[in-house]
Amino acid sequence: MAGFARGWICGDLTVIGMAIEFVRQLFGLPIKERAGGDASAMGADAHGAGTNEARQGLMFRQHPGLFVFFAGLLALFVSLMPLALRDPDFRAAVSLSVNPLTSAKFLLIAVLVALGCIIYIPLVRRMWRSAWNFELTADRLVATHQFSRRRLESPWGSIAAVTKLAPSPLVGASRRQFSRIVLADRTELLFNPHLDRYTEFVDELRRRVACRVFDPYPQLNSR
Repeated sequence: MAGFARGWICGDLTVIGMAIEFVRQLFGLPIKERAGGDASAMGADAHGAGTNEARQGLMFRQHPGLFVFFAGLLALFVSLMPLALRDPDFRAAVSLSVNPLTSAKFLLIAVLVALGCIIYIPLVRRMWRSAWNFELTADRLVATHQFSRRRLESPWGSIAAVTKLAPSPLVGASRRQFSRIVLADRTELLFNPHLDRYTEFVDELRRRVACRVFDPYPQLNSR
C-alpha cells in the first residue's frame, strides 16, 4: 500500500513538472536545466558561454502575466453569465416581458457587456498584436510571436519608423501605452511597457535604427 502511494505521488509530480515545462515553453520563459545533464552541456567552453550570455542579453520577452489576467477576466465573465440567465428578473428583462430599463440587474450586466465591447476587446486585440519576443542582432531585428510562433527577420534598414500608437477608446489616461515598429512593407510590430527591460529595449532600438521618425512611448507616459 505504501509503495502504491509513493508511486501515485511520484506520478503526480511528474505530470506537474511536465505542465510547468509546457507553460515555460508556451510563454518563451527560460527552462531550468536538469541536474546531471550531459557532459557535453556541462563542459561548454568559456567562450561559448560568454557568447550565449551576450545573445541572451539582447533578448526581450513579453511578460505573460497580463495575458493571464485578461484570460481570467474572460473566464469570470463566461462563468457568471449562466448564473445571470437563471435569475427570473433578468430573464424577464431580456425577453422584454418587463421594461428592461426598470431592471437594475439587466442594466448592470448591459453596462458590463458594453464596456467589454468598447475597452476589453480592442485592448485584448492590441495585446495579441504586441505579443512579440524581440531579438536584436548586429544586422537585423528578429521578432517571434509568443503564441502563433510567427517569425519575422527585418534588417535594420527596413525599419521605416518607430512611433506611438493612438490609445484605445476610454483608456487614453493610462500611463502605459502601445508603440509600434513600422517596416518598409507597412507591417507593424506592436510593443508595450510590459516588455521585459522595456527602457533598455527602446535604447538599443534607437542605437540601431536609421529611420527619421523615432518617437515611442516611455515606460510610463507622463502625458
